[in-house]
Amino acid sequence: MAAKFLCCLPLRLGVLVIAFIQFLITGATAAAVWWSLLDANNEPQLTQKLKTGIILIGVVYTVSALVCLSGFIGALARNLGAIRTYLFVLYLTLILQIAVTVFSLISFYNLRHATGSDCLIHSNGSTYDICEEAVKIPQGAVIASAIIPIVIQMYACYIVSAYKNRLLQQKRDKDVVLTVNPVYAPVPDSEHAFPVPHANLPYVYGNGPHAFGNQDGVHHV
Repeated sequence: MAAKFLCCLPLRLGVLVIAFIQFLITGATAAAVWWSLLDANNEPQLTQKLKTGIILIGVVYTVSALVCLSGFIGALARNLGAIRTYLFVLYLTLILQIAVTVFSLISFYNLRHATGSDCLIHSNGSTYDICEEAVKIPQGAVIASAIIPIVIQMYACYIVSAYKNRLLQQKRDKDVVLTVNPVYAPVPDSEHAFPVPHANLPYVYGNGPHAFGNQDGVHHV
């Protein structure tokens, strides 16, 4: 059974929908991440390691937004090359997304289990316990926010890969048709062309004695 988007919709529509929605989500997420990074210096509870994680997340989502836009345009034009590029960068983005997610989760859980001076940040005469703040964050929400985007990205890779294979098969079928039934092209005149026999001879029954209905000829009708 051929692959379908959401079991019943065309693959091309699926690529268009996925690319457009991913562009909106990743673009908005990237904007939010970079905006939060601007205020990071005013947040004493953020360590340098967490700030590095925020920067990595911002880079990943910015690249994803640009890739999704190119994939949307490629699906509109049914361009196999653009779809291949979109799929390649989707896979690359998925790998980076997994790496960044693992890094962020490790940093989060290290922070939750840290004790002593590693948890204390002094700023403006005040002391902040970032470990205590990390413990207050529900683990289920953290895990869900990390896994759900990866699952969506994997499904997007599957749909785009299936659409790429379909475009490739259509191209192969078209090449086979052109090979079996080539487009007619008139052969130019050449000195080696064979003349048509008796092409310049007069039509016998067009002469008077042999004309149809002639009473004086040999043959009478």
